[in-house]
Amino acid sequence: MQANQFFIIFNLVASGNWILIILFPERKSVRHLTYIVISCICLLYTALLYGTDFRFLTDGLNSIDSFRLILKDNMVLLAGWIHYLAVDLVAGLYINAASAKYKIPRAFVIPTLLLTFLLGPTGLLTFILTKQFYVDKYAREFPKNIQQ
Repeated sequence: MQANQFFIIFNLVASGNWILIILFPERKSVRHLTYIVISCICLLYTALLYGTDFRFLTDGLNSIDSFRLILKDNMVLLAGWIHYLAVDLVAGLYINAASAKYKIPRAFVIPTLLLTFLLGPTGLLTFILTKQFYVDKYAREFPKNIQQ
């Protein structure tokens, strides 16, 4: 299979999984499916790296220009992209787990999940700030419901 085909398939799989994470946050089956998807992405990532000469570990980290040259290889670029997909899905699982633990309303959580899906670290940062605000503000009012 070519890099573009993997790209399309894994984008569709990850996007579908994000829809499930957003719509059914507390379903155990969604968590299990997400772990399976993350594992498949990690396996593909590992296989893609196995097929490279690992020059990106040294040559690509010296400068932004070196990194750009390494990413001209479609398989390395694909590996980088699916790396993001896997890490963002892990962040989505974390957001759902932490929001359930602290009983943060879904109206606050869904935008952070959408941002994480679209912008990765920006969404995670938004959730961290939301969680901190929510816990700080409401933990005093409802100390029995929210534990740090």
